[in-house]
Amino acid sequence: MMTRQDLRRRFARQVLAGLLGLSTAWAADQKPPDPISWALNNDGPSQAIKPGSVFKVQIEARIEQGWHLYSTEQPAGGPRPTRIILPPDQVFEAGGPVESPAPLTAHDDNFDIETEFYEEAVIFTLPVRVVARAPAGTYKLQVEVRFQSCTNQLCLPPRTIKLDLSVEVAKSS
Repeated sequence: MMTRQDLRRRFARQVLAGLLGLSTAWAADQKPPDPISWALNNDGPSQAIKPGSVFKVQIEARIEQGWHLYSTEQPAGGPRPTRIILPPDQVFEAGGPVESPAPLTAHDDNFDIETEFYEEAVIFTLPVRVVARAPAGTYKLQVEVRFQSCTNQLCLPPRTIKLDLSVEVAKSS
């Protein structure tokens, strides 16, 4: 059985190997791979949302052929799990846990463990609450997604993307 330190060393070697491979491509003035495209969509009502109410948004990831995106749950020593976060300092807060479809599960040679992942596309659903004190108006809902993506031979370093969506908040009653 491998120790946690062995797993960390293996992970560090794999990340370094991946970065060295990517740096060769980047050195040739090529753009680094960006195998996942993201979209944020309102899954709820199209009318204004009252303060204190919860509505749902969908975070859609479209994944290029040959790549995969890791799920929100991963074992220790493996890839970085996908995290969906509502940054502070907005009139929105988490209205419940992120909902996600069942991922695929398989042995991942990059980490030498069983991992959970998605291929082709996945939609995460995020319940969002409008804070009770929110004045009426149109606001930008900001969502951050931290994720890692790999092929069967190469892993990109974890990265964070920011998505936003305009949401109209109604007058409180």
